[in-house]
Amino acid sequence: MVGSRVCLKGALFLTWLLLGAAILVGVFPWLERLQPTACPAIRLKWFRGMARILGLRLEVRGEPESGPALVPCNHISWLDVLVLGTQVPVTFVAKNEVADWPLMGFLARRSGTLFVTRGNLRATAGLVRAVGVRLQAGAKVVVFPEGTTTGGETVLPFSTAVFQAVHETAVPVQPVGLRYRGKAARCAPFIGEDDFLSSLVRVLSLRIVPAPVVWCRPLPASEQRQVLAKHARKYILAGLAAAVGNHAPLNRVA
Repeated sequence: MVGSRVCLKGALFLTWLLLGAAILVGVFPWLERLQPTACPAIRLKWFRGMARILGLRLEVRGEPESGPALVPCNHISWLDVLVLGTQVPVTFVAKNEVADWPLMGFLARRSGTLFVTRGNLRATAGLVRAVGVRLQAGAKVVVFPEGTTTGGETVLPFSTAVFQAVHETAVPVQPVGLRYRGKAARCAPFIGEDDFLSSLVRVLSLRIVPAPVVWCRPLPASEQRQVLAKHARKYILAGLAAAVGNHAPLNRVA
C-alpha cells in the first residue's frame, strides 16, 4: 500500500514539476509582456496543486498583510517553500546549493529565487541589496534567517544581516512560523547529511502532511536589525506555541 502510494504520488510530483518548468519556459516570457499580473496567480495555482499532490494540510492562523514585507520564517524542510508558496505570491531566498538541484533548482532559478553563499560577507552584502530591490518593487521576500534547517522542535537564533534591507527600505517585517505534525514531524525535516531523494520518498509515503502555519503581526521597520531579528524569532516561537500547544479551531486550507 505504501509502495503504491509512493509510486503514484511520485509520478504526479514529477509530472507537476515538468508542467511548472514548461510554464516558466514556454508561457511566462510571453505572458510577462502581455499580461504580467496573471503570473502570480498561476504560480499560486501551481503551488497549491503541488500541495494537494503531496497531501499538505495547512492549518493557518493569521494572514499575510497586503503590500511588500520581509517574511522571516523558521526552516525545517524543502517543503517549507511549498507551504509558503500556497499562501501568497512571494520571492524566496535560498542557499546557493539549491540552484544546482535537478529540475527543482531550475524552477527556483527561473521563478526569481535569490541565492546566497553562506559565510561569504561579499555575497551577503549583495543579497541585502537584492532583497532591498525586490522589497522596493513591492514584493514579499521570504528568508530563513536560522541559516540551516532544524527538526522543528526549536527555532535557532536569527542571523541579522538580511534585516538590514528592511531598515534601508522602510517596509515592515511579518514573521511566519511553521511546523509539521504527526508522522510528518519525523518525516518532513531535511537536516544533516540528508539527501533530497530520500527525503522525498519519506514525504511521499505519508497520506497527509499536517502543517500548522502562523502569520504573526508585523514589526515596524523603524527598529534596528538586531532588534528586528530578535523580535521576529520571539513572535514565531510564541505563535507556534499557541498553535501547536492547544486545540483551538484553525483555518484549514490547501
